[in-house]
Amino acid sequence: MNRFIDESAKIGMNVTLGNNVVIMAGVQIGNDCLIGHNVIIHPDTKIGNACRIDDGTIIGKKTAFLSTQYFYSANRPERHRNR
Repeated sequence: MNRFIDESAKIGMNVTLGNNVVIMAGVQIGNDCLIGHNVIIHPDTKIGNACRIDDGTIIGKKTAFLSTQYFYSANRPERHRNR
């Protein structure tokens, strides 16, 4: 299980991190989030509470998400057809 979490990142309570996650400088993740496997979160991104980021998702620089959002990789659309 490899993870890189920059020391300046702020991660809330009850956050689940998958394998091979990269969380870069200045990232803020709210409470009760699920970050899947092989996710990359670029610098200064803000993620609210209760968000789910599915496997293989890459989030660009200075992005902001509100609470209870769901994001997934476009490479795996079969997992999301019936949601």
